[in-house]
Amino acid sequence: MKRTKTVTVPRTATVLSLGAGVQSSALLLMCDREPGRVGAALGVENFRLDFAAFADTDDEPDGVYRWLDALERAVSIPVVRASAGSLAADILADRTGAEPPWFVVGGDGKKGMLRRQCTRTYKVEVVQRAIRERLGYVPRARVRHHVTQLIGISRDEALRVKPARKPWITNRHPLVDMGLTRADCRAYVEATGLGTPPRSACW
Repeated sequence: MKRTKTVTVPRTATVLSLGAGVQSSALLLMCDREPGRVGAALGVENFRLDFAAFADTDDEPDGVYRWLDALERAVSIPVVRASAGSLAADILADRTGAEPPWFVVGGDGKKGMLRRQCTRTYKVEVVQRAIRERLGYVPRARVRHHVTQLIGISRDEALRVKPARKPWITNRHPLVDMGLTRADCRAYVEATGLGTPPRSACW
């Protein structure tokens, strides 16, 4: 009797890193309403976004939270909210990793800005942890999925494009691939009738 070869089907997931600003909001709405358009930009047939992950610093402007609520109601794609705690409280407590880009003046009177550490601790790592948890992994367990992470960077910000540091994540930038600018994204969102997204940035 001829043996049948066992084929291992890789486990994959496609996730959007959602900042709730103009570009990532446009990308979420596009994934929900025009998945074929996003898939064509990525070279993926039958494209589907599994979920979006929002990293909450607990210190976003009130308008961002109101916008995020409205955005969740407008799409069928699940939005996962995750947090590493209050960035403001941790800054005051001098917690390692909670270093914002402080503006400083040197002894010679020259102005400068210190290196920012908070993005990795309160945004990047929070999204990665949310993805792991959503896919069912306990802390420190080896991730056996390969995740395509969509990042809402537009063509006019293409210099911000960076590869993922985790071997199980591949960053993709469909807005860049489609040649869309921030103004294009704003117009796309406004055309849905939701209004204008606020600027997403912790205070």
